[in-house]
Amino acid sequence: MKKMIPDKEQERFRKVIVMMNAATVEGEKEAARYAAERMAAAWEMSLEEAIEETHSGYNSGRIDFSEMREKAESISKAWANGGVGMMNNNESRAKYEYNRAVYEAQQRGLDEKQEVPNINAPKKKKKKVARDWHKRHRVTEHDRVRLISVLLKDGLSLKRVAEITGATTNEVARVFMHNRNN
Repeated sequence: MKKMIPDKEQERFRKVIVMMNAATVEGEKEAARYAAERMAAAWEMSLEEAIEETHSGYNSGRIDFSEMREKAESISKAWANGGVGMMNNNESRAKYEYNRAVYEAQQRGLDEKQEVPNINAPKKKKKKVARDWHKRHRVTEHDRVRLISVLLKDGLSLKRVAEITGATTNEVARVFMHNRNN
């Protein structure tokens, strides 16, 4: 006579079977198989009987993962919704604490001339200042070598590359030889 398998145990058994089939390390597969056999023995079943009992979508050695995917999606949606709710709760709690602190400060005699900032007011946009990175950049020797390398790869002559970069033809030749050897 077979024992009834509790839902919690069935879920645990399914996870062990998934590990047994999906593990890439042989030791993990063996450990999962051993655990599955122990669980099946506790239910007075063979491993195959336990798999048939707990896996309705188990066909020819493959598990139907659509059920697992749906469950994972529902869990992730619940987690995301909980995160949004928690964030909203934290925000409202922070606003409440701020307003409470302002009220208590006013009760203690906050200077009436002092303006209390309104945290609910929209923030003023800062004026954007265009950054001019090129004016502050200093050309290094490494930058110069990279430019020479790129121009040489484009097929320009040594003399033309030297004219463009302001380097000597010997420097350009050195970079050419270095690139050719690497």
